Amino acid sequence: LFRRSYENNKFPETIVVSGVPGIGKTTLVQKILHDWITGKHHQRFAFVFLFKFRDLNQFPELTSLAEIIVKHHPCLNDLHGLREILSKPENLLFILDGLDESKTSIDFKSKRLCSNPERFNNVCTIVTSLVKKSLMKGCTVLITSRPTALEVVNVEMFDRCTEIIGFLDEQRKTYFKNFFCDGKASVEAFEYVQQNDILYTMCFNPSYCWILCSVLKSYFTKAEEKRHAPPKTITQLFVYFVNNILTNHRREAKNPQERLQNISKMAQFGVCNKVLVFYDTDMESFGIQPSQFLSGFMKEILQKEESFSRLVYTFLHLTLQEFLAALSLFLDPKANVDELLQKADTYTDGRLEILFRFLSGLCNPNSLIKDSKILGSFSPETTQKLIDWLKAKTKKVIEQGNKTDLLNTFHCLYETQNKGLIRETVGKKNVLKFSNLALNPVDCYVLSYVLSCCEVIETLELTCSPIEQESFRKLKAGLNKCKVIRLRQCSISAACCKYLSPVLSTSQLLTELDLRGNFLGDVGVKLLSTGLKDRNCRLEKLGLRKCGITAGCCRELSYIISAKTPLTELHLRYNKIGDLGVQLLSAGLRDQNCTLQKLDLYKCDLTAGCCKDLSSILTTSPSLTELYLAWNKLGDLGMKLLCIGLKHPNCKLQKLE
Repeated sequence: LFRRSYENNKFPETIVVSGVPGIGKTTLVQKILHDWITGKHHQRFAFVFLFKFRDLNQFPELTSLAEIIVKHHPCLNDLHGLREILSKPENLLFILDGLDESKTSIDFKSKRLCSNPERFNNVCTIVTSLVKKSLMKGCTVLITSRPTALEVVNVEMFDRCTEIIGFLDEQRKTYFKNFFCDGKASVEAFEYVQQNDILYTMCFNPSYCWILCSVLKSYFTKAEEKRHAPPKTITQLFVYFVNNILTNHRREAKNPQERLQNISKMAQFGVCNKVLVFYDTDMESFGIQPSQFLSGFMKEILQKEESFSRLVYTFLHLTLQEFLAALSLFLDPKANVDELLQKADTYTDGRLEILFRFLSGLCNPNSLIKDSKILGSFSPETTQKLIDWLKAKTKKVIEQGNKTDLLNTFHCLYETQNKGLIRETVGKKNVLKFSNLALNPVDCYVLSYVLSCCEVIETLELTCSPIEQESFRKLKAGLNKCKVIRLRQCSISAACCKYLSPVLSTSQLLTELDLRGNFLGDVGVKLLSTGLKDRNCRLEKLGLRKCGITAGCCRELSYIISAKTPLTELHLRYNKIGDLGVQLLSAGLRDQNCTLQKLDLYKCDLTAGCCKDLSSILTTSPSLTELYLAWNKLGDLGMKLLCIGLKHPNCKLQKLE
C-alpha cells in the first residue's frame, strides 16, 4: 500500500482501500497499526493516527484536527509537544476507517478547505483538506470504505486505489479445516458449500465464512434425522445463525422473541439513520437493559467496548445489524412497512441496499426454520407488500436504465428464490444493461440465476464491466437465455473462452456475440472454435475487434466459416493477422458452405501480398457482400490485384471500404 510508485518513484500520499462488508478492511488497518508498533513495517512513519468515522460522528459540529488527535490520544494533550509532532507532516500516517459509516456525506469536491490543524471546522472539511493536501501537506492519508460510498467519489483524486478481494479457493478450504475440530464434519460442510455456488462464492468474505462455518458446525454435528434443510441463500444463512444463538441461550433469556424484537427495532433505527454505535440510553429507549448484556444471548449479537471513556455497543457485524433490521418488520406486527418502502428511494448512499435483500429473502417461507418456536410465522400482508414493491421497483429500474439499482434489485430477486416472480418482472424485458460496473463473482452468479429464470433476453450489455475468470464461470449458465451478448472491454482472458465455448454450442437463442477489446489471443479463439464449429451453434455475428489475434488462429476461423454455420458477420479489425492470416482465411471464404456476408479487416497489418487471395475470394465466395480494408498498406499494386476480382462477373460485393 505504501510502496513507491513505479511510475514516478514517489510514495503515495493518499490511498483508498475498498471492500465489501466483512472483507477485512478494519482488520487490515489494525494489522498496519500492529506492524508499525512492533517495528515490522512502516517505520518511515513517526506517528500513526487511526480514526474511525463512527467515532468522528460523535464530535461536535465544529472541531479541529488537533482536538480529534487529543481526544483519541489524551497523552498528547501537551500543545507544545503536539505542535512539534504536527510540524513534520511527512512523518505522519492518518488512517480513516469506514467512510461509509460517516453520518455526514464527505464531499471531496468541496472547495472549502483548511490548512491550520488547530483551527475549528467541521469533520467533513478536515477530512477533505487532508485528502486534498491543503491540511498537513506531505502526510500520508489512508481511507477505507465500502464500494457503495465510493460511487459518488472521484477515486482518481487518490494516488493509490486498491480493493481487498478476500479468500482465494484454497484459503477457503483451509479456513474450514481450521474451524472444524471434526475432520469428517469439515469435509462434509465444505463439500456442501462447494455444491452451492452462492454460498461458496460468499466464502471469499472472511466474515461470511465464519458465520457459515458457525451455522454448518451445528448442522453437520447433529444426527441426520435431527437436521433441518441446510441454508441455500444468505438470508437463510442468517436465519439459521440467529435461530442458533437464540436456541443455545434460551434458558438465559426470558421472552427471547420480545428481546429479539427490541434489538431488531434498534438495528433498523441504526441502519436507516446510519447509527452504528449505541449507548446505554439508546439501549434503554428500545426496551433493552444494558445489564442484560451479561447474558450469552446478548453477547452473541452485540459487542461492548469503551470509546472516549464511555461504554458503547455495536452489532457483532454490520451485516448482522442489517439482517436484524429487516427481521424487525416481520417480528413486529405494528411495524410500518409502507413508511420504510417510501424511504427506499430517498437514500442514495446505499444504506438500505443489504436490508432490502434480506427483506426480499424473508418473503420466501422456505427461508424460515419450520419448527422454530422463536421466530414463529410471518405476516402474509407484510410479505405481499414487499413482493408488490419489488415488482414495481424492478419495472422502474429497467425502464430508467439505472445499472447499479438494477443489479441491487437482481440481488433482491435472487434472495426470494421465486422463479415465477423473476420471470414475471424481468423475463418480459428485452434489454438489460450493466455497462461500466465492476462485477464480482457474487454479482455474476446472481445475474446468471436471474437470466436462467427468464425465457428470452434480447440483449445483455456488459461493456466495460471487468469480469474475471471465476466471475465468468458463474455467469455462463445464464448466457443461454440471451440473443445478443456484448462483452466489450470486459478484461476477459483466453481462460474465460473455455466457459463461453459450450454456450455457443448449446444456446438455441444466441445470434450475436461481441468480444471486442478483450485480449483473447489466438488461444482464446481456438477455445471458442470448438463451440463455433458445432452444428447446433446459431451465431450469426461474431465481433473479435482488437482481441490480440494473429495469423495463428486464422486456420480455425477458416474451418468455422466453412462448417455450415449460420455466421454472416466476422469483425477482425485492429488485429495483426497479416497477409498470412488472409491466406489461411481464404480457403473457408471460398467454400460453397460459407454464409459469411460481412468481413471486417480494418487495420489488420495487410499489404499487397494478400490481395491476390482477396481477389480470389471475391470471384469465388458464394455470399460475401461487404469487405472492410481501410488503414492497411495495400498500395497501388494491391488495388490493381483487387480490381481483377471486383470486375469478375461472379463477384457479389456491394460495399468496399
